[in-house]
Amino acid sequence: MYPKSSNTKHFQFFFVFVLALFVMFSLKQDSQTRRKKYEAFLNSELGKIKSWGPSNSYWLQKPDRPDLAAFQNYLMTLDPQTRTVPKKRLQKAFPRLKSLEQEKSLLVEDVNLVWKELPSNMGGRTRALVFDPNDPENKKVWAGAVTGGLWYNDDITSPTGNWVPVDDFMDNLSISCIVFDLNNSQIMYVGTGESQTAVIIYRESSGLGKGILKSMDGGDTWDWLDVDFSFIIDNKSNSPLELKVYPNPTRGKLTVDIGTSLPYSQLSVIALSGEILLEKEIHQTNRSKLIDLDLSGFPPGTYLIRVVSGNNTFTGKAIIY
Repeated sequence: MYPKSSNTKHFQFFFVFVLALFVMFSLKQDSQTRRKKYEAFLNSELGKIKSWGPSNSYWLQKPDRPDLAAFQNYLMTLDPQTRTVPKKRLQKAFPRLKSLEQEKSLLVEDVNLVWKELPSNMGGRTRALVFDPNDPENKKVWAGAVTGGLWYNDDITSPTGNWVPVDDFMDNLSISCIVFDLNNSQIMYVGTGESQTAVIIYRESSGLGKGILKSMDGGDTWDWLDVDFSFIIDNKSNSPLELKVYPNPTRGKLTVDIGTSLPYSQLSVIALSGEILLEKEIHQTNRSKLIDLDLSGFPPGTYLIRVVSGNNTFTGKAIIY
């Protein structure tokens, strides 16, 4: 009986060993298959780069390529299983990140370290810029960076004026627009997200917004509006009329391009308080699409440009410095 029992044990051991090898081989093959599929997916995403800009070698070899930096950020935050950016998990990670920063700051307090900020003359891409109507001297300016958050400068006229970040650890740092309430300048709204980076080019990148921020105290504190959407995209009118203002910012003289010729329209320049400062009737007998304005006598600040033609009303903004 002993030899039979020994043979049985040997057979059982051999069977388990072969089964383990088979499972390991299968897992390895499955892992390699999934890796190859994910590699093919990454290569397909990389192939889209050629369609982002001009095909000439100068564009492709530029040392400053923020589009590729955003693309890299997109790849680094992808979930290989779902091949998407886990937005909900990233939002849950923000509180943990803040907690870790606080813990780190407590540890640093126990160490005698002195940090010196290095000067930098490199600004991020900025899409929102507005003078603070609460400043009687018209020197305070707010700026919103596409991937750099909300900033302000208390004295834009000073060559040594510093830009101060509102909160480096805000839930979302993609700022695309800033507006003040025309009836109460203490109320501010900040829109997050940019369609160009979050939808059109990089799909799910750091340009993805979270919603609209609101401040009731002139920008000291901020809260999210209770609106159910994940990002803001650029508003586009279906009308052929497209209002552009340039140069912008300007010292006073500017051109309004309405994009098409209209037989009659009315142009208004409006302060952020809602006061109409200038009205001008435009009779385009020569079918020109351009309207020249001289606002040199206006004080520095942000002004709304409104063009009304028939039932259509279009607006833009001009910044005078």
